[in-house]
Amino acid sequence: MANITSSEPLSTAARNKMAMMNGLVLGVIYIIIGTVLNMTANALFLYMLLKGIGYLVYLVILGFMLANVRKANGGYIELREVFGAAFVIVLVAGTLSFAYNYLYVYVIDPGFTDKVKNATLAAMEKAKLPDEQIDKALNDIEKSRKFNLQNTIMSYMGGLLLDSFLGLIVSLIIKKPRPVFDNLQ
Repeated sequence: MANITSSEPLSTAARNKMAMMNGLVLGVIYIIIGTVLNMTANALFLYMLLKGIGYLVYLVILGFMLANVRKANGGYIELREVFGAAFVIVLVAGTLSFAYNYLYVYVIDPGFTDKVKNATLAAMEKAKLPDEQIDKALNDIEKSRKFNLQNTIMSYMGGLLLDSFLGLIVSLIIKKPRPVFDNLQ
């Protein structure tokens, strides 16, 4: 692999191109993680545990990708630059992941919602929750089966907002401004 370190800062276009490529890679990684997760949907606790671990892996990989953007930017990067790259990465990865999840639930495994419903019912019965609460949860799952453009868009935007916020946190960790007196030597 070529040396991506440069003493010159990347142009915005070069940084965005690098971020888009990283977004594609991260999206594919998250699709693989999501597919493995979806196979555990009938075991609700395991599914939730692995989903949390998968999201942490997603954030760690995002951190490494942003560190590589900083390295390619000469080892320094301002917050606005690194957050811009983070936003492009999560936008591309999130769009890919969202589209795949939609295809998975409605095309690849149309019985997925039934698995979630059965696992939820079993967990709620085991927890001895009231019948009204169980019925409400099952009704909510049934409603999610029906495609609703407004809910789909809101879900996508909510995920993008959360990922962007977490991308901002990772960006705050990765940023490294150039020293102010660097050129006075």
